[in-house]
Amino acid sequence: MNEIENRNQIDINPTASKEQAKACQRLWSMVILYALRDARERIANTKAKNLEWAVRQEMDYFTSRDFEAVCQWAGFEIEPDTIENGLRTLRRW
Repeated sequence: MNEIENRNQIDINPTASKEQAKACQRLWSMVILYALRDARERIANTKAKNLEWAVRQEMDYFTSRDFEAVCQWAGFEIEPDTIENGLRTLRRW
C-alpha cells in the first residue's frame, strides 16, 4: 500500500465505538431528563387557571418529531400520553 491509501483507511476500534455509542445514548437520555424536569418546573409554577394551557404548551415538544428523534437516539420508547398524564398529576386539577 502506498502512503495515500494508508491515509484514507480508518482504523475503527469496535470496543471504542460501542463505548462512544453508549456515551451518546447517555447524553440523549440526559436531554430527555432535563426536558421532563423543565416541563415539571414550568407546570408547578403555573397558576391553576392556566394549567390546561401550560400542559398543552409542554406537550407541543413531547409530541414533536424532535422529541421522537431524541428518544430514538437515547434508545427510549416513551409514549406522549405517559408524559401528559404525569404532567397532569403534578398539581391538583
